[in-house]
Amino acid sequence: MSKGQQQWVTLALACIGLLAGFTGSVWAAEGDRSNCTVEIEQWADGLLAELPGYANRQLTRTKAENRVLVAGVPEVERVNANSVASPQDGHHHSHSEEVVRLFFSMLEKSKEEKSLVGLPSGNPQTQSPVHNRLQLFYRLTLARSQPDLPWHLISLEMATPRLAPTDVTGGAIWQAIAAWQNSGCPGT
Repeated sequence: MSKGQQQWVTLALACIGLLAGFTGSVWAAEGDRSNCTVEIEQWADGLLAELPGYANRQLTRTKAENRVLVAGVPEVERVNANSVASPQDGHHHSHSEEVVRLFFSMLEKSKEEKSLVGLPSGNPQTQSPVHNRLQLFYRLTLARSQPDLPWHLISLEMATPRLAPTDVTGGAIWQAIAAWQNSGCPGT
């Protein structure tokens, strides 16, 4: 595809996104992941600036009741490549790979039907939609074998203040991060 064709595809995708209510950065053409090779701090800042929009689109597709309101400030931890195994295949990473853990939180809102306090339950008139907010904590593990290659998603864990970390690799937030990366890592 020529440079001119790529620009038209990018423009067409941006117009489709605007028509569909997309409010984030302009999407890059599929496969154009040159922005995904930046240093992890810049990659993380770009991801978390865009993640609520990507996550909400993914949650809408899965017909989930919750929505992401905001993503927090990322913290990066560089780790020994040998200490990390992919949950999908158990593969341990080589010494030459750069492996990092990205810690971030997201504030989500869920809509549930709850009985109004002090009124008898079971009566439809006593039911009221209540919006609950929940802060979720995530640990995303990433790797790359060379600085000029994009970051590779390895695993994603989620925890709440009351629940231990749970592997959510492949879930809605994982898919949102992958979609952001496949869009060319806008915002980086």
